[in-house]
Amino acid sequence: MADDGAQVFCNASAKDLTRISLVGDEFAGVSKINTGNPSDDFSVVNEPVRGDIYLSVPEGFGRQLLSFFGTSKRGYVYKFQCRISGDQAVQVFVSNPAIAKADAAEAGTTTKVAQTSPQEEAAVTLVQAMYANKTVDGFEMRQRSLKPVYVGDLKVQMIAEYRGDALTGRVLRIENKGTKGNGADRGQRGSIERARGLDRRTQARAGSCHDRLPRLAERKLSHGHQRYFLSRA
Repeated sequence: MADDGAQVFCNASAKDLTRISLVGDEFAGVSKINTGNPSDDFSVVNEPVRGDIYLSVPEGFGRQLLSFFGTSKRGYVYKFQCRISGDQAVQVFVSNPAIAKADAAEAGTTTKVAQTSPQEEAAVTLVQAMYANKTVDGFEMRQRSLKPVYVGDLKVQMIAEYRGDALTGRVLRIENKGTKGNGADRGQRGSIERARGLDRRTQARAGSCHDRLPRLAERKLSHGHQRYFLSRA
């Protein structure tokens, strides 16, 4: 564990590579003194994929301690003191408690954003059941066809209703009774727009409710459209 600006003590291999990795972070750069004497200078290679660094010392390296500064991509600086010992490759992992704390806070925020309310979950479940024409726990399904309402060339009829404690769902069937052709197509589009504007009045005649929610789904049929509406009970 190392905080920002802390000194990190570690061992470095005298004959092989020494890998230093920052947990949850990456090296952005390393600062060290070059003596100009090859036998007294150690090399640092930055591995770009994981952001680790690899240290190596030349044959006959005269010093027993490597000293340098490392800067991370998340803005932390560490001072490294690595004692040279052994012939095997060495791995050093440095973790910063501030990074772990920040990651945990970010994960908590993401989880809160991703959570949905019980009413939203119930609404999704209800719409899926309405679309599949199935029953759903917590709702009473009534399949009934009320007297249709005509809006221009459109025939609008409620064919099913789902009643629950907090939500009510209604399935409306909309059929175009106009003639085919370009002019009729334009008339159909106009009628559909008028029907959308009269959804509240249509639903009121099919069964009264308050605080309308937007239309959540639509199914195109060979003989028309089926639309699915939710309202608060």
